[in-house]
Amino acid sequence: LWAFCSEAQMVLTGIFDAQPAASGAKGVELYVSADIAEASIYEIGSANNGSGNIEGEFRFPEIALSAGTFIYLAADSAKFSSFFGFDADHITGAMNINGNDAIVLLQGGNLVDVYGEPEVDGEGTIWEHTDGWAYRKSGSSINTRFDPADWTFSGVDALRGGATNAEAPIPFPLGAYRPDSRPQLRDDNYFMLINRLKLAILVIILEEFFQVEFLPN
Repeated sequence: LWAFCSEAQMVLTGIFDAQPAASGAKGVELYVSADIAEASIYEIGSANNGSGNIEGEFRFPEIALSAGTFIYLAADSAKFSSFFGFDADHITGAMNINGNDAIVLLQGGNLVDVYGEPEVDGEGTIWEHTDGWAYRKSGSSINTRFDPADWTFSGVDALRGGATNAEAPIPFPLGAYRPDSRPQLRDDNYFMLINRLKLAILVIILEEFFQVEFLPN
């Protein structure tokens, strides 16, 4: 019997299976949707080859996490950093996954999010990510029943052929998830430009207004 929890501050956002296995990076990306005072209430696990496992295999350490943080778990530190160009946050054997494996996220022992179907071998399914990846669509959130509509799938072999993520045929979209569907704008120059445009439009309107109302013909 599965126990569910509808309130969670962590969400699965991406799964990657860069191959070949001897040199590839395997793991997941998660997003912290609200401040977490004690991360150790969360666990992650994998259901290999349709094993049906929904138990935690890795428990997060006793640390606080801030809203808006992306977290990366990987099976191998060196392979992850070589492929993505930065260090994973946590290394665990639970991430020694293949493209037919489901992933579960638990809070306090209760299932809060799932990728794939734990009781199904994913080979040949829409959610298979062999040599590729899957990524949660912005605006979607935790779901204890896997819904393919919440995800984008790279297809098989999307990461094959590239020594790094940037060189892959279809790179894994690192840190692309947003809690809502609007893109996050980080460039201060963008906001400066918008404000200048607003000011310019206002000046034109005022000048036109005063010319019509107060200046003699």
